[in-house]
Amino acid sequence: MPMIPFYTRFHDLAFQEMRVARIPDGFDIPQGEYGFLELYCDELDCDCRRVVI
Repeated sequence: MPMIPFYTRFHDLAFQEMRVARIPDGFDIPQGEYGFLELYCDELDCDCRRVVI
């Protein structure tokens, strides 16, 4: 089952609706802004409704 990023089909919409997490200094991961990338199943006849974030 191939998974593709949402932005490959809906580029403008994907970046308008992208959600981010802003991590301040003092955590175990580096400070910064992290975007959530959505991946969807790309099989034409698939109805699995799987999403990977």
